[in-house]
Amino acid sequence: MIANDVSLKKFITYTNSVYHINTKFNSLKRENEKADTLAKTTAKTMYALMLCGLKSINQLVDINSQEELCFKQLYTKNEYVPKMHGLRDCIVDTNYKQLEEINKSIIEKAKENKIFRKNKIDGLTVMAWDGVELNETKKNITGLPEREYEDLNEIRKYIKFLCGMQIGPLANIMVTSKQLLETEKIKTKSGKERAKTISETTAFQEKWKETEKLIGGVIDVHVFDALYFKANIMNLINKANRYFVIRMKDETREIHQDAEGLFDSRDADYQYELVEIKTKKDIKYSKQAKKKDKIKTKIKIEKRSISNRELGKEIFISEKTQAKKNSMVITTITERVITRKEVWDDEFDYEGYDGKVRVIRSKETIYRDGKIITETLYVATNMLKHDVESILKIMHYRWNIENCGFRTLKQRFNIEHIFIGELNAINYIIQMVFLVFNLLELYLKIRLKEPINLTWDIITRIFSNSFHSDIEVQKLLNSS
Repeated sequence: MIANDVSLKKFITYTNSVYHINTKFNSLKRENEKADTLAKTTAKTMYALMLCGLKSINQLVDINSQEELCFKQLYTKNEYVPKMHGLRDCIVDTNYKQLEEINKSIIEKAKENKIFRKNKIDGLTVMAWDGVELNETKKNITGLPEREYEDLNEIRKYIKFLCGMQIGPLANIMVTSKQLLETEKIKTKSGKERAKTISETTAFQEKWKETEKLIGGVIDVHVFDALYFKANIMNLINKANRYFVIRMKDETREIHQDAEGLFDSRDADYQYELVEIKTKKDIKYSKQAKKKDKIKTKIKIEKRSISNRELGKEIFISEKTQAKKNSMVITTITERVITRKEVWDDEFDYEGYDGKVRVIRSKETIYRDGKIITETLYVATNMLKHDVESILKIMHYRWNIENCGFRTLKQRFNIEHIFIGELNAINYIIQMVFLVFNLLELYLKIRLKEPINLTWDIITRIFSNSFHSDIEVQKLLNSS
């Protein structure tokens, strides 16, 4: 993402004025205050590197030397891009908890702006939880958990975090995280000592209440993968009058086998299709209006009974022409079936859980990227009275933590390789990644006020040299 003079300057101006990022960077301190490379300069450099998707300081120096692409709004006159050794030393020497506090301040500001209240799925605040393993190393970094490879006769360290992301139609905000560190030493099968870590589920129990305080309101639904399908986790959430939605994929579990056997013996409880209705307004202005022609497109999804329409084929519905003063508005409405679903729904007992577990099986035939795909999904939940489509929608949004979150962390921010073998430095880099990720989500999906699916391909193109005006960026957004 080589940032251009339009997008980068607007982004930096926005983050400085709303979240005071530059001021917060300037307040950073390192333990060795007499060192040449300052904590604030290192933070700004790492921020710029990650924002632009760069892999080396030399690339940043080249960009900074170009008048139209420089980071004048970040650096002061007396600051300069540090050498690599100075950058490494400063990252090791700067307590990462300072960046953690900056991230909390961003969440606090988002809470003040009521972003978490607005970013709901069918009126519900939803938090997705999952663990992400960032990378593995042979370096002996104190505190990291370990795993044994018997065939290689070695033990390797790995970096893993539990993350909590608020998911919804507006943005995906990484609200909280906890690194899964060594808790004790245990003996492996080969007789070697290995560092044991706390589990994801234990980390969740430590973090979930704190997370509600961070966003300033109740988290209505916690959504998980199959690892969290445990009676103690489900009871914890149910007793707090919250909801859980868990993807089931472990066929060895008795409840999964019971549900599969029951559903196979009967017809689906619901059959319906989701229809994409597209309303396009083509506005043509006269010369007197002195405005450029534009196109406005609105898309809504409607649930209907099964029809005989071809999946994915766009059908013309209507066209209306309306003459206004100095303009002509042509409104065209089209529809296409994007998903057909067969849904089985029933309640089951589960050993150790104080209540009924609602199990939903959904067989979906989906039109996606010009292809027709069939998927089967099992979901367990305590949302006994909610509409089945809302529950399935929440589960589909759960993929955002992997597709928009974890994939971005690994691929776009270049953290698949550990270049500093020190625990504080690792946490410093991860906290900077979370900071940049959240600010991009808040800017591109909230500030630009475009309720669209901003993929990283679209973001890359926005922050590329091929776009030099707001009009060009807006055209790209509309076309997506």
